[in-house]
Amino acid sequence: MGRFNENVIAKIEQDLQVKLPDSYKRILLKYPFPPESDAAYYDFYGDSEVILEDNKYYRDNGFSGHPWLPHHFIIGNDGTGDIFFIDLTHDDPKVFKAHQNSVPEKSFVTREEAESLYQFIQQIQERTEEFEEEEPTDLEENKKPKKRENSWE
Repeated sequence: MGRFNENVIAKIEQDLQVKLPDSYKRILLKYPFPPESDAAYYDFYGDSEVILEDNKYYRDNGFSGHPWLPHHFIIGNDGTGDIFFIDLTHDDPKVFKAHQNSVPEKSFVTREEAESLYQFIQQIQERTEEFEEEEPTDLEENKKPKKRENSWE
């Protein structure tokens, strides 16, 4: 499957038996990150197969020893085992992070990461830009300033 279009989004909804919020669908249709970027691989999944796999896995196996609620929809992860998700019972969902605790064993906590999906995307973009500014740039093409447009709004 891979990248996003109306048919791919409909397949995700059908396979997982969910109704995705319009804000999430709009962002997927104008996906804001390069396909090979860390942001697309971790923070905000850029591949429909990964979205399906992760959501099916946690629905079947739970998270940190607890059942995964069917209205919690995984949109990414932080690369350390914690996952970002939205609550499908809301039209304009907040983004939450489920964090695994080591003590007590098999427990987890959730915390709000962003007031909206748009704010979450902006946070990722800001982190990405900060990281790019910290890296040494020897290549001429990397010396050009990069401008990002929020085409997904």
